[in-house]
Amino acid sequence: MPETPEIPEELVLADEATASDEAVASAPEGVAPEAACVPEAAKEHDPMLDIHVPQATHTWKDFFIHVGTICVGLLIAVSLEQTVEYIHHSRELSRAREELREEKKANIEEFHQSSASFQASKLYLREYLATLHQSIKDPAVQLPALDVPIDFVFSEFTAWTAAQRGDGLALMPSDEQRANDRMYVGLRTLDEAENAAFISTRHAESVFISGLDPHDLTPDQKKELYRDASLALVDIEHVLIVEKITAHFSPEFGDERSLHLDAGKPDSKSPGPGDR
Repeated sequence: MPETPEIPEELVLADEATASDEAVASAPEGVAPEAACVPEAAKEHDPMLDIHVPQATHTWKDFFIHVGTICVGLLIAVSLEQTVEYIHHSRELSRAREELREEKKANIEEFHQSSASFQASKLYLREYLATLHQSIKDPAVQLPALDVPIDFVFSEFTAWTAAQRGDGLALMPSDEQRANDRMYVGLRTLDEAENAAFISTRHAESVFISGLDPHDLTPDQKKELYRDASLALVDIEHVLIVEKITAHFSPEFGDERSLHLDAGKPDSKSPGPGDR
């Protein structure tokens, strides 16, 4: 097939110039020649740019309305933040109270168990000291080994410590906080007294740890045992006094009148150091 001849570039430019001249010549009156050359599609889709000039505040009324709007928005934002914080603190307080309730229940149970143990230990030591006093005067009196039935468990403080570190106490009434704080201070003081009594009691029993027979005790060893057992009895009676004070300030632990009010009174049946 014969090849299609290429159209010279000069002819294309000449045709475009001729078309442009015809458009200018045929343009209606009042229309610019340049506008006649623009295609209709381009005119229809030409974007329009609208510029709105901002209106400035000219009166005090407009100014105060603007400021009031800002203030109301800030108040709403602060109120929402405070509401969220209040809900958070309320949930923390509810959880703290539940944990404190469970911890108090455990501490009350351990309190009564320890109280019974120290009361029994006080009676045991008084009877033992009476027997020991007779044995010092008369070596023929049979003396058993010292074995005080003392037992106690340290109080729990986990819930109260966690509540103090968290946000739960922010909404707790001051009276409730003082009551809890007073209770835990009393329990800590009681723990220290019970631990001191336990140590002094075990120290008095140490003479028999090696398996020494009570009949083999020398008079000096018996006197030393009497002194150590007497000091242990003093510490145990001190524990019972602290228990009574704890029950006085924290009625949940029981009636103080039932917690051995005669704990600090000397027993007329127990000999004093001067009777040896």
